[in-house]
Amino acid sequence: MAINGSNKSVETKHRCSCGETFDTAEELRDHAREEHGAIV
Repeated sequence: MAINGSNKSVETKHRCSCGETFDTAEELRDHAREEHGAIV
């Protein structure tokens, strides 16, 4: 990883308000439904 920050990660993480992170929006949505009762 570059110290100057020019080598930014291409990965986008999806973060739930509880702090858990997911690789895809679908995983985040499923987590929100199952763990938090979210309707999304």
